[in-house]
Amino acid sequence: MDSPPRRRVGLLARSKPELDLCQLEIEHAGGNRPAHPQRRVRLEQVAAAIERMRGALRQPVRVLVCAACHAGPHRPFQRDPSRTWDEVIHTNLVGVMNACRAVLRE
Repeated sequence: MDSPPRRRVGLLARSKPELDLCQLEIEHAGGNRPAHPQRRVRLEQVAAAIERMRGALRQPVRVLVCAACHAGPHRPFQRDPSRTWDEVIHTNLVGVMNACRAVLRE
């Protein structure tokens, strides 16, 4: 009986510990994964990381899961400076949008 084809998974993550944990989980399940730490969410940087991943996988990106989240501060809203929430919105909205745009450039 032939074994099922191995799935290839590429990872981008903002923090190395999260990336390492996810890599271990994928390896434990028998998967293959190139991993790329990605601290920025600017389109050019995300697109470059996606291109490196495509090269490592030698195939196009077929599925994109945007699971990154910046929860924001855990205190009353009115006590936080607007720059705190700018970072939350930039990560959770603009970062996801740029990841989608980078993958759809194919």
